[in-house]
Amino acid sequence: MRSVLVVFLLISLVGFSQRRYAADRYFKEFAYAKSAKLYEKIYHKGDTSKQVLSRLADSYYFKNNSKKAEKWYRLLFKNFKDSISSEYFFRYAQVLKSNGKVKDSDSWLQKLKLSKENDSRALALENNQDYFEDYSTNEKTFVNLKNLDINTRYSDFGGFIYKDQLYFASTRPKDDKSSKRRYQWNNQPFLNIYVANEEHYEMSPNLDTESFKQFIEVNTRYHESNVIFTSDGKTMYFTRDNYDGKKLKGDINKVAHLKIYRSDMINGEWQNMRSLPFNSDAFSCGHPALSTDEKNLYFVSDMPGGYGATDIYQVEIKDDGTYGKAKNLGRQINTEGREMFPFIDNENIMYFASDGHLGLGALDVFESKILNISYTKPKNLGTPINGPKDDFGFVISYDKSYGYFSSNRKGGKGDDDIYSFIINNHE
Repeated sequence: MRSVLVVFLLISLVGFSQRRYAADRYFKEFAYAKSAKLYEKIYHKGDTSKQVLSRLADSYYFKNNSKKAEKWYRLLFKNFKDSISSEYFFRYAQVLKSNGKVKDSDSWLQKLKLSKENDSRALALENNQDYFEDYSTNEKTFVNLKNLDINTRYSDFGGFIYKDQLYFASTRPKDDKSSKRRYQWNNQPFLNIYVANEEHYEMSPNLDTESFKQFIEVNTRYHESNVIFTSDGKTMYFTRDNYDGKKLKGDINKVAHLKIYRSDMINGEWQNMRSLPFNSDAFSCGHPALSTDEKNLYFVSDMPGGYGATDIYQVEIKDDGTYGKAKNLGRQINTEGREMFPFIDNENIMYFASDGHLGLGALDVFESKILNISYTKPKNLGTPINGPKDDFGFVISYDKSYGYFSSNRKGGKGDDDIYSFIINNHE
């Protein structure tokens, strides 16, 4: 009997060790849907360590499940409050705000200052205690919000308006084969670029579902998103996984990063597709945007030397088609958090998403005027564009009469949906 118990115990220990190894591997590979499931099983089997709790909470945080992330962050702070790094104060504050607990969120953001004295996110709260009320009373500028008919139960987001069409990204499967191939981060199919004709009726922009099609000139078996075009239609930029058409390339840890690609319209076809020179196998670059005069390219990167998780950068496009040195936009724009999805309108106003500037939820949309060599203080667009969840991918038409943004707010059809709106004060 004793020998049977010993064998059973050894089998149990081996099984537990294998499960822990698999969970750690999934987490390091950003397969958060799988790591969350395994870490939860490990916790209930008796491993209540700091690493298990923190990675369990982070797995739900990165897959945008704020309810479950709050539960595990709460337990993490309860059990290990004296040894938690400053970034966990911020993440806990973010999920609390996403779950409607604004006062609790602000309290944890204030605690962040005790942990990291010069953190701009905590200092911003100290200088603007009434921000939430101020941002929640801007209902007149953006009206007639509509969840587009083109949205699916998958993730549909981003957009670029060109010649009365909207180009956007979606994880909807291209076919039965692609539906079986899943991106491990969120267990959805890989992103591809799609395009649909715009419709305008009763002051409510929409997309014609019958005109919907893939942008097959760009799409591969891996991620593509965030396509933009020059005004003459001769050049496009877009984001793609580090994929050369044959092989997905990774860094020394076998992590594949994003790169920005350029292609030229030659004889009616997109040709000469190439990676831009400031890309790297060691970090990501993506979310391209052009300045009003199209002489500067703005983009997002997690390259070394930035201020936060992702920053916005600018690079000059020279007359001979080469590129200058990538420049970080600086502390006025970038924070310790995430700055993403820049878009620049015809008056050189940059709109971007951030979770580092004070907002109503997770990612909020902000605007900043691009001056000669500087930027005005970012302004939160407020409601109804921003809310408790992620709001991003803001674009407007050339005449500033309408636009689109993306959100995972309550009441949507999928993980992320695209919404249209009318601008009430256009001339």
